[in-house]
Amino acid sequence: MHRSKIFIVLALILVLSLSVAGLSACKQAAATEEETTAQATSSETVAEETTAAETTAAETAASETIAAKDLTVGINLYFISPFTSSMVRGAEAAGKDYGIKIDVAASENADTMQQIGLFEGQISKGVKAIVVFCVDAQSWVVPINEAVDNGAIVLGSNSGVRDSKQSAFVGISGYTDGLLLGEEIKKLAELEGKTGKVVLGNCVPGLPVLENRVKGLLESLADKPEWEIVGPLDSGLTPDATYAFWENAYNANPDMIMAIGSCSLDLPALYKLKLKYPDAKFVTIGYDLEPDALKGIQEGSHAITLGQHPYLQGYLPVMAIAEHLVNGNPLAQGWIDSGKEVITKANVDEVMERETNPEVENTWYKDYIEKNFKPIWEKAVSWDKFID
Repeated sequence: MHRSKIFIVLALILVLSLSVAGLSACKQAAATEEETTAQATSSETVAEETTAAETTAAETAASETIAAKDLTVGINLYFISPFTSSMVRGAEAAGKDYGIKIDVAASENADTMQQIGLFEGQISKGVKAIVVFCVDAQSWVVPINEAVDNGAIVLGSNSGVRDSKQSAFVGISGYTDGLLLGEEIKKLAELEGKTGKVVLGNCVPGLPVLENRVKGLLESLADKPEWEIVGPLDSGLTPDATYAFWENAYNANPDMIMAIGSCSLDLPALYKLKLKYPDAKFVTIGYDLEPDALKGIQEGSHAITLGQHPYLQGYLPVMAIAEHLVNGNPLAQGWIDSGKEVITKANVDEVMERETNPEVENTWYKDYIEKNFKPIWEKAVSWDKFID
């Protein structure tokens, strides 16, 4: 063979060898890349599985139950009154039903700072779940958040602390109960055809639930221009202050046709006022199930009171806590509506017996809770559905 042809053949062989070698190297590189990718994917999967396992473990740890005998639930109150005493009865009934201890603390003179100090004292002595009934919600955001961050459970009663880490709140919507009361007032026969002044009191101006209660009431009465609304005025937050307010209001407006209170202190004060001034002709209307409020309706001194089941506002939050910590069920989140009831001459005797006889009260509410609030964690709705 000619020498030049030999060189050409050798060159071709060399090129083919290099091509085969390159292809082999590419395949090896591809295989290595696939192996690396597979290893990375495997590592990510392991990491995700580990994270999921850790999360599950954390959730399991968070849902570990406590023996009922070892659980104490705190009840923390802004003040003691017939209203909050009913809340305490409800809480203690729930404690008895679940076999847990109840620790009650209340400020002496409706003092928010003192109440917060009592709350912190309950936490420091090992109370891990507390139900708070407060008035100044903004002052409670920090103490509630700190308690929750340190492992406590905090629920609200009667008034919620919307901007805090409070798990749930048991109470009613002020706006809707204001609307309801207004509609009931317009049905009263003793006000038919009457014109004149209506004095409206609010014991805590600025408190959202009461401001919205007044708002709903005024909206409902907007189609009664013959009723001149005086207020809302600050009616005071102690029995003495509230009585003094209503006596002054009556002396300043002796021709008023109606007195409407927004708080639990108003009807008891108005009951005493009418005993002092038996010739007073104004119609009295208000809220809650205080003994003197119910007695006033029985005797014809008052026309309407709108109840909001304070017993349930004590029982239900304790129930929610016990179901979670003792029975391992989900913790209620959001708003639980305790419901409302209109009390008039027609049904006052039944309500009076329930509210003044502990045996009747416990039996009635046990049946009511069974029919309306089980399972408790499913009765809570989003805060978005709550109108103060």
